[in-house]
Amino acid sequence: MAPSVFHPFARLPVELRLQIWEAACVKSPASYRGLQYIDVWNEEAVPIPCDWPKSPGHFITTNFNRSAYLIDGGLWRACKESREIIAKYTQFEDWVGIQRKAIIDSKSFYKYNADSSDGNKSHHPAIIGASEGEEECCMLVYPANDIFCIQVDDWADLKEQGSDPEIYMSFIRCKRDDRKDYHADEHEDDAGWQRPQKLQLENIGLEFDNSWLVDLPDHVYDLAYENSARGYLTNLLKQKADYLDPLDFEREAIWIVDKWAKWFSNADEHHGTVYRDCDGEYIEVYCDDLVNPYSDDEKAPNAAGFLRKLVRLGFDDFYYQPESPGGWFGPWGPEPEKIVRLLVRRDNEVKEVTGKCKNKCFRIGWCICSNDEGNWWEDEDEDVELPENEA
Repeated sequence: MAPSVFHPFARLPVELRLQIWEAACVKSPASYRGLQYIDVWNEEAVPIPCDWPKSPGHFITTNFNRSAYLIDGGLWRACKESREIIAKYTQFEDWVGIQRKAIIDSKSFYKYNADSSDGNKSHHPAIIGASEGEEECCMLVYPANDIFCIQVDDWADLKEQGSDPEIYMSFIRCKRDDRKDYHADEHEDDAGWQRPQKLQLENIGLEFDNSWLVDLPDHVYDLAYENSARGYLTNLLKQKADYLDPLDFEREAIWIVDKWAKWFSNADEHHGTVYRDCDGEYIEVYCDDLVNPYSDDEKAPNAAGFLRKLVRLGFDDFYYQPESPGGWFGPWGPEPEKIVRLLVRRDNEVKEVTGKCKNKCFRIGWCICSNDEGNWWEDEDEDVELPENEA
């Protein structure tokens, strides 16, 4: 097998090496966003293990961290030249200067913007660190744009950190420069480092698992106190119901990421925003777009079925609390599917069953008897086997 490392690379002319690093930068349309996977500690997002390859030719078989920020991770950690190129591509140095200006002016980082090279509005980045032994590599994420999917070992610990679902990240810390007119104040530590301004995550996600529909408690209140991902999600929805602002439903958006759900395309919908991680691309759909929406049995479970199950477990009881800010709804507040946003894999789109293939495909739920060119099987009476993950 051919070696995976080009050893003479360092002997190439500098101009050629820089061109290679520039070509390695992943070009993304303005409509693309990241799907990031995080742990949470003291209301701050922290990275989960990256599981970098240990040596050339070593392939990762585990699936720990597939965050979008790792797509450019190799450039951030390869060498000084590659870091300079990816920093330029992501406008990192521009943002460093902007944060310094915000500190000098004693204003919020959010009040300043960088000019994007493609003419689109540039969004404020935050730093996420990925450690490998004693080496730490810092990469960029975007708290206002990306979806941050929480993955923790103990959900009870996360609940104990606070009932407020707000989670934060920050950019970099700046050292006071005595030649500048920096203001020494409570935002500065004893060594002269400016404490970084917090950037709130605006999209919090949880990855759906089929087990969410197994052995559910009798009432939604019991589920909200369960030490599990579904319990944490239900607790977030309870807080949304308690403090629901009818004029701002999407503040701190809550997402469910369903990586297995099959979905139908709606001609009236335009999927302008695409999210991605290291495994694929994802788009937002409505619950009604799923195959077998609201199925809560073990044969065809999906996120929409779990949200419908919450209604059957008494979700409306969350609203019937006159002392809470959302209590004015009475028992008629928005259902969970109107509060939670749903993300699915783009490549899980399927075709609807037609009259021609109804006998063949109806029990599966979607058409599998024609290809993209519309060519049909010749034997319409042939038995159809369920796909492996649906059997």
